[in-house]
Amino acid sequence: MPTPQDLIEKYRNLISAIGKYSALSNQLLSGIYKPPQNTEKLA
Repeated sequence: MPTPQDLIEKYRNLISAIGKYSALSNQLLSGIYKPPQNTEKLA
């Protein structure tokens, strides 16, 4: 069984990775899901 500290370290690694690739993830999400553009047009 992993200890809470191990889980925290894993989540920290995931958060850091997400922070590093936030730009790429935003581009992928904007390419897959179009709502942001639609909301901008409606607004």
